[in-house]
Amino acid sequence: MAKSRARRKKSRQKYKSPAQKITKPAVGILPLHLVETLAATRPRTRQQTNEDRIRLQPNLYLKGPQHNDEIEDKPTKNAKQNHRDNAQTGQSFDLVKSLPESAQMNKMGVRALQGGGRDRREGSLARRKVLKRTVWVKEMSEERDADETEAMERVGATSTSHSTLMETLELMKRELWQARVQNTQTQKLLDEKSAELEGALSFLNQSNFLSGADIVGLTKSLNVDILQGAAYMADVLDCSISLTERGTAEYEKALEQTYASLGRDLAEALRKEAEWGSDKFAVQISLQVCMVTFCANVILSWSAEDHESGVLEDLYKRVFVKENQAVAGRWRSVTRGITRDTRDSKDLVETMAGTLTDILMVAGIQDEATVGTRILFKRFYENLERVVDGALKLRTAVGEDITCMDIVPLTVGPGSPFDDRNMDDVEADVGDAAGDVLMADDADRVLCTIELGLAQTCKGPSGTYQDILLKPKILRRSALSSLENNWSKRWVVWP
Repeated sequence: MAKSRARRKKSRQKYKSPAQKITKPAVGILPLHLVETLAATRPRTRQQTNEDRIRLQPNLYLKGPQHNDEIEDKPTKNAKQNHRDNAQTGQSFDLVKSLPESAQMNKMGVRALQGGGRDRREGSLARRKVLKRTVWVKEMSEERDADETEAMERVGATSTSHSTLMETLELMKRELWQARVQNTQTQKLLDEKSAELEGALSFLNQSNFLSGADIVGLTKSLNVDILQGAAYMADVLDCSISLTERGTAEYEKALEQTYASLGRDLAEALRKEAEWGSDKFAVQISLQVCMVTFCANVILSWSAEDHESGVLEDLYKRVFVKENQAVAGRWRSVTRGITRDTRDSKDLVETMAGTLTDILMVAGIQDEATVGTRILFKRFYENLERVVDGALKLRTAVGEDITCMDIVPLTVGPGSPFDDRNMDDVEADVGDAAGDVLMADDADRVLCTIELGLAQTCKGPSGTYQDILLKPKILRRSALSSLENNWSKRWVVWP
């Protein structure tokens, strides 16, 4: 490589172009205008050509890294070659550069004349290359301008589309918010109407879950439980009271409560049997009557509070008079369902045990180990609970489950006249025709009710009618004659 470079350097030193052979005095041979013309048509060196291009069209040749590299690299090489040529001719590059402008142009004209055909061909090729490059740069510039214009149009269209989309999004958000508000209001209104409709349906529903025969069956089952419970308690308990204990305040209070629950006649019979009797007939009847009365009150109650229950019952009587049976029945069913006694069977059993304790104390059972509310509650809890559960079922049946008629438990108060059309006597046979009423003396009056009955009331287009679904079982005062006979045999005088 080093030898090749040396040979090329030596050959360049030997070769001299025609322009180099012109001496300095030859500059003034030609006229100035001819020198300028020849200088303009003479092939220039690459450095001069590039400098002219950059000077004439700086914007065209300063675009793009490819052309800048050629312009920056090639003049350096040509500058070295010109420096060597000037050194061979004995002229310095700085000297030529320092000459007047006219002398420089004359020198360029001489070199143009002596350049030869090779320099002209090179100039022609250079011009064609410059022209091609100019056309290419122009085309690229036009394409770039077109791309920029298209890009700007796309950016504008995108910006417009973005603005439109944002406006549409805001509009959709507002519509969504309005739809949500409207949906909330609609849902609220729907809930209100659904609640009103549900209340109306529950109030206007005339379906009956039970019939009159079902109610009669529940009542008969309750009467059996009452009879069995009273008989069992009378057989188990023992009467062991002394006459000295009658004057106590506790006994007098129990006697007063017994008068209120059983009536005076049966309470006196119970007290007399405690002194002289031994068959416990009056004890069993008294317990049975107490349970029947307690269950009837539970079935008829509208609420746990007696005052509230009385107010609701009076209000229902007004509704029953003004409205038809369907509306009145549904009003009763809904009201009794709302105001239902919330006490459980255990509380009711304890309440009934307290009432039975007073009766047993009057009957002569006062031993703390045998009688007492808590002792009686624990000892006979299963029997009493069975009675209370039956009463609660019957209360729900007649108060809530049936609306086409009104069914109420039926009892006969002590001292009422006996009427075989509305009641049955379990002891004596009246012996008269149907519909006969015995009211000759006190023996034909009712002593107590030992089994519940059922009375039906229904309101129709033609009016209100009543019927007896189940006659209550009663005892007349004549049933006490057997007890009086037993007491007479023991020389006991009936007061």
